[in-house]
Amino acid sequence: HDFPIDPTTDTLSFYVVYICHFIKPKSVSSYLSGICNQLEVFYPDIRRNCAHPIVKRTLKGCKKLHTSIASRKRPLQRKELTEAFDNLHSSSSFDDHLFLTLLYIGFFALMRLGELVFPDRIDLQDFRKVIMRDSFLADAEHLEFNLPTHKADRTFEGNRIVIKASSDRDDTVKIACIYVRERDSRFPGLPHLWVHSDGSVPTRSWFIQRLRCHFSDNVAGHSLRSGGATWLASLGVQVNLIQ
Repeated sequence: HDFPIDPTTDTLSFYVVYICHFIKPKSVSSYLSGICNQLEVFYPDIRRNCAHPIVKRTLKGCKKLHTSIASRKRPLQRKELTEAFDNLHSSSSFDDHLFLTLLYIGFFALMRLGELVFPDRIDLQDFRKVIMRDSFLADAEHLEFNLPTHKADRTFEGNRIVIKASSDRDDTVKIACIYVRERDSRFPGLPHLWVHSDGSVPTRSWFIQRLRCHFSDNVAGHSLRSGGATWLASLGVQVNLIQ
């Protein structure tokens, strides 16, 4: 196109407009950073040119022109949990009771899946973040346990998770107590609360595989938390309390 090869503000702006037709605009900043890193020895002013208002406004305009709709998984609905309960509560499989308990606690306590299960990557698995059996308490009115730490816990103090009992036939407290009794009879010496049938901490892929068997359309780990929040909002709970 007979453009000068010097990375001037005009050249960089033209590049931004051009490349935004092929990749997402939010990735262009990384491209510009890489270009600066490679060409700075030849063009010392390139970083200053990249930071010029013309280049920044060009990129901002391209982000508006080439917006993409975020793809989000749908929230689970309360009635879907009851359907899963009907299918699994009488099962003889220990893993079915584990899955059902995690499903209900994740939904009603608005917990992230990563707070309940291990990541699939071994190098990311941290036993310090695992919920311990000795922190679990339950009676006829509620259950509670300690969440050691999570990604929003900047002080590493942990949180006490409390779920009140209900009069529903698929009450979360009853479901959890059934699981815990079976867990204690099978694995009395293990320290972690959530135990797979082989004694290990359940992983994300294990849970997601079972989740998609029971809820096949457009669900993921975040569907528990978003579903619980949506359900609370439908009951009229204040937004600041849900948050």
